[in-house]
Amino acid sequence: MLFDDRKYPDPNILYIHLFNGLYYNDTIFTKRKIEKERDMLLLLAGKLGVSSIRFSSNITETTLINTGASLQVKGFENSIKYTKTTKSLQGDSGIEKYANSGSSIYITSADLNEFDENIRKTLSLLKSNIFNYDYYKKNSKLELFVYKRFEYKMSSLEYTIDVEDISEKTFAIKTCFMDYGIGINMDKSTSYTEKISYTFN
Repeated sequence: MLFDDRKYPDPNILYIHLFNGLYYNDTIFTKRKIEKERDMLLLLAGKLGVSSIRFSSNITETTLINTGASLQVKGFENSIKYTKTTKSLQGDSGIEKYANSGSSIYITSADLNEFDENIRKTLSLLKSNIFNYDYYKKNSKLELFVYKRFEYKMSSLEYTIDVEDISEKTFAIKTCFMDYGIGINMDKSTSYTEKISYTFN
């Protein structure tokens, strides 16, 4: 297991499991999740012979402010009453073009099973843990992308990477830490989530 890509976790930190023993603290989890899915998506797109990728991103800023009122929860005091505001910001956009007219694995694979086996053998060997075959097979959007391209010869696709907003959960947990004297005072918390839209041809 790795915690924020380190061997040992820090105390009194909320870590969330991403995949394959990789845990990230709640403040960077959504960013790492988007990065991992994006990297896997782009690797799979290359295997499927993509010629161009258009992308644009939208960033949501979520601010939670503790109102200081206490609430009795399961026998202990927990100040989790807050106000929530969100603001939408425009992120990056662009286009990438590739000279290849098709991927050899896509052209030469006899069926989807052979194609999947090639993905497992080649991409799972990357040392950086950038690609995880089990995560790919459990991610319905990634698997559907590969299936539609291979089986239906899909020529273009719009794909969105979106992560659940966990700001309320993390705020409540940090408030619990604070009430037990093992965290910093939580008067205000600001978090950012990103939504990235891709068009593949």
